[in-house]
Amino acid sequence: MRENAVVWVSALLHDTRNFAAFEGVEPDKDMPALMRVKALNESGRPLVADAFFTTTRAKTRRAPKLSDLMLITDGFVLVSARLMAVLSRFDLVDGGFHATRLLAAEGDTQLANGYAYWNFGNHKKTFVPDQSPAVTPSLNGPDKSQPTSWFPPASIRDHEITLSAQGCAGPDVWTEWRLRGCVFFSDPLVQALRDADLDAPFGFRACRIV
Repeated sequence: MRENAVVWVSALLHDTRNFAAFEGVEPDKDMPALMRVKALNESGRPLVADAFFTTTRAKTRRAPKLSDLMLITDGFVLVSARLMAVLSRFDLVDGGFHATRLLAAEGDTQLANGYAYWNFGNHKKTFVPDQSPAVTPSLNGPDKSQPTSWFPPASIRDHEITLSAQGCAGPDVWTEWRLRGCVFFSDPLVQALRDADLDAPFGFRACRIV
């Protein structure tokens, strides 16, 4: 690990400012299957292309505004070709992108080219909850005194999320075991997004490293 390493966190999976009214179209996928895929993706599991959707439709007759990062129905994340090009320059290890056709609510009118579903594909166990005072524990397990997971605050501030030093090694994008709704990024990747003027939707905040 390099001295003074920096890791950034984004609560993009809970940030409704990035929501766009699209949904994947796949008659063979029922709601339990969709929720399993969503949960696996959020937990940083690598997924095959078939887990996602080759077609994605607007939910309203008036097409939603397109942006480079979109949180859509059922918690999936779409990225534009422009954003994908920057992310793909870094070490995503088991993460990746699965192309989809972005269509109007009716018919075959394609709204844009180059969009894809984002599979984060990597997870670590470096989150330090007892040194992250702003997080909220979830006590849904059989032992109500032991949290099963944690939720970030509605608005994360710098250094409110703490990771152990191992978080500075490995893939450039990952999720953390038992911390819900957050995705983590290496400093070089975040700087590249800033250079490309693509960082705003992420709301990056610096992590504390111990």
